[in-house]
Amino acid sequence: MRFRSFCAGCALIAAAGCALPAQQSDNVRGNSGIETIYIIPSSHWDLGFKLPPQEQLDDIKPHLDEVIRTAKHDPQFRWVIESVWQVEAWLNRTNDPQEIQDLVSLIKSGQIELSAVWGSEHTEFMGAEQLNRIVDPMKDIEKRLGVTTDLAMMDDVPGFTLRLPQVLARSGVRYFVTGSNLFIGGGTSLHPGKMPFHWRSPDGSTVLMWETGSKNGGYTEAMADYYLDPTAHYYSAGPEDHFYPKAWSNLPSLEIMQRGVNKMLAEYHKAGYPYDAAMVLYMHDFVPASYEEDGLLPAVRAWNAAGKQPRLVVATPKEFFDHLEQRYGDPFPTYSGDFSGLWSEVKMNSPGITGDARWVQDYLPQAEALWSLLSVRTGMQFPANTISDAATKMLTYDEHSGAGQPGWPKVMTLAQVNQQNQEYATFARTARTETRNMMMVGVERMFASANDSDKTPKCVVYNPLSWQRSGITRVHPPSPDLTQVRDAASGKVVVSQLNLDGTVSFAVEDVPPVGYRTYLLEHSATAPAKEEEVSGDTLENRFYKVRLRALDGSIDSIWDKSLSRELVNPQSPQRAGQLVRWSFANYLPDEEWKPKVRHLRGPLTDELVIARPNTWWPETIVTLAADERIVSLDEVFDRSRMPLVPIEKNSEYYSFEFPFNFDNPAKIMVDDGIGFHDFPKDYLPGARLDATTPIHTLALMDDGAARSNSINLIQREDFFDMPLRGYGATGLLDHFTNDVRVTALRKADQGDTKDAGVVTLPTVEPGYGPRYTSSFAITSAANFDAVASYRAGWDYDVPLISALLPADKKPNMNTDSFFSISAPNVAILAFKPSADGNPDHYTLRLQEIVGNATKFALHSALTISAIAETAMTEDTILHAGLNQNGLDIGAHQTLTLQLTIAHNKNVLQPEAAQ
Repeated sequence: MRFRSFCAGCALIAAAGCALPAQQSDNVRGNSGIETIYIIPSSHWDLGFKLPPQEQLDDIKPHLDEVIRTAKHDPQFRWVIESVWQVEAWLNRTNDPQEIQDLVSLIKSGQIELSAVWGSEHTEFMGAEQLNRIVDPMKDIEKRLGVTTDLAMMDDVPGFTLRLPQVLARSGVRYFVTGSNLFIGGGTSLHPGKMPFHWRSPDGSTVLMWETGSKNGGYTEAMADYYLDPTAHYYSAGPEDHFYPKAWSNLPSLEIMQRGVNKMLAEYHKAGYPYDAAMVLYMHDFVPASYEEDGLLPAVRAWNAAGKQPRLVVATPKEFFDHLEQRYGDPFPTYSGDFSGLWSEVKMNSPGITGDARWVQDYLPQAEALWSLLSVRTGMQFPANTISDAATKMLTYDEHSGAGQPGWPKVMTLAQVNQQNQEYATFARTARTETRNMMMVGVERMFASANDSDKTPKCVVYNPLSWQRSGITRVHPPSPDLTQVRDAASGKVVVSQLNLDGTVSFAVEDVPPVGYRTYLLEHSATAPAKEEEVSGDTLENRFYKVRLRALDGSIDSIWDKSLSRELVNPQSPQRAGQLVRWSFANYLPDEEWKPKVRHLRGPLTDELVIARPNTWWPETIVTLAADERIVSLDEVFDRSRMPLVPIEKNSEYYSFEFPFNFDNPAKIMVDDGIGFHDFPKDYLPGARLDATTPIHTLALMDDGAARSNSINLIQREDFFDMPLRGYGATGLLDHFTNDVRVTALRKADQGDTKDAGVVTLPTVEPGYGPRYTSSFAITSAANFDAVASYRAGWDYDVPLISALLPADKKPNMNTDSFFSISAPNVAILAFKPSADGNPDHYTLRLQEIVGNATKFALHSALTISAIAETAMTEDTILHAGLNQNGLDIGAHQTLTLQLTIAHNKNVLQPEAAQ
């Protein structure tokens, strides 16, 4: 027996460690002491930590089989299955109906509790609609098994986006438990004194949250911090290599436990913890059920049999929260704010995979919406499996081990490291390919719906977003002499430009929301306007004048003509869009760039192409559109030309810097998917504040009384932004310098593998690179406008989609809109078949982005016979009989509507006048 130092009679105490019934409450206790410690057993599985993800899935079957066998054998055994992917993997490998029924019985009895979320994700990295569906896979399991859960558990990751409470609460989750690994910071300073607390999203939704944190892992606290199971050891260590100090090796187990409990009680007392019970997590990486069976349960029984206090109870989170709520009611404090742990920085190890993942986050909902419209309109089969497959691949990459990387020291073999990186690369590449194919095929099938006897060459420009848009798009004409473009609806010839690559760019106006316009490609009676090479290294349109720095080709100046203001800080040694190499200590040496500049100008675009041959920053393209208030940059870097980073240095960083010009330290507003939050104001106490992760746009504005200008920095592939701080009079880094450093690459070249030792990896993302592109856009205005900034980010990252149609086909109408919203502060996130399986039910997801409760109208070319509000997971009707012309949405609310769209009444109609 592993716990041989306890008394032989402890095993006879049958009920010593079972959960206690809640007692009736008096008032909240002061600091009089904790009477009961609820110990929550589980096992933390980093998907892709010790094995490649696909291989690791196979280990779940024997792991959960053991959990089920042990729970059946011992009614005091408790367990939380931490992630939905574990349940999915087990179900996919379980053929015996009795085994599945055993699991169901244990869940219903309360011995096993399920966590509702797919995995321990980098939530700040996830796309807005992607995060909205993090509970959806559990709803599928609930339907299949006939069970329910209102718990979410995510561990190791030391923080989460402020969007999460709304997603969880609107998906039926009441409780959130997380163990924050603080080995590089993160978490909050609220533990333990303010636990549990209501974590509130900007819309007002809350979940009751228990967070613990430690440099030993947080979720490992019962083993690694408080020694409640003295026999426990790390999964890859020897059975005698325990977590408690080696100097204690000769102490009795009960004394080791006593010292750990004393440590815990002292911490809670010092923090002013007011309740008579506390919760600790009994977890570690990949631990089997035998840890609890042979270690924890005997230890708890021995402790309680010895009459020690506080009483130890092996329990589930539900049992603990039930005790607190029944005894105290709801005296728990409420806190609002973000506390993203910023571990998502690891995804910049693999910028190619990450760029594809971000592209899929934006475009997969658009492809889904397009095919949903097709299914309504034509009855065409909706590609549910393809969409689900792409979504699961992205969830796998979003898990907290998801990144191409050299691997943790001595954990995997070289072959396993390479296999893991290959899997992540394949996930992202195929998800992007599948999504792109759905978009392009969907556009053609949607709009090639009528016969065209004239066989006029034509294209459609599709706008997947929910507001009207204008801009520049391009096509490759079926014949090189088709250079004139005519708006089929208005009959007007639009401005076009023949590019050097043979494509034709043309200006489009007023493409309707979630709609399209048709353009005819014609022979021009005159010579086409061409993109031509001209002299000079300055770009100019009616909004901006852009000048380069001769030293390296970065942007020396962006002059905003309407504001009469320089946007680039003239005092900074760095310039806008400059690629810098750095470590945490300092800037590292650059190459000698010797830039060569080509200037290409046409009636629609003015463009500078800066070449730096044989360097790790080989090219930059800076573009001004003729009639748009935006400066675009496409920055190319070459990993193969960068210096090798030896393993003892771990990593080096390559970032693009943007030193902006403001009169004061600028106020920073972060695009978080539900609007914008204030960095660092809107953060939980103790949260990391060294970086932030906008979904699309980082907005800056003068924080003085005048607030005379604002700037949007929009990013496509990159997302990890560091607002640089300067030293104040006190010698501390206490103010924002208005310089934003955007990480493009976290370069790590060597890994210490289990079989081959230290190796140099030629790549950590097979099939990508060595050249990568980071795309940015800069816009400015007199004042910050949340709607304009939100839309600018989406407009840049999801541009208008142009597609040629077969010559003998055309749309039924030259232009139309499928959906539009009367309120500018409300955006459509998704349109999809409803999860209830009724073919006439579709889900429309909307987002309020400014922070104002709003009444709005939903206009559609489709015939909608009924509207109901549902839970985010679509499984509960909250309000039925809603009026299409009088819908309500709360401040920052994510609103989920069920639309009834009968297939026999789906004739498209022109959008109602607005």
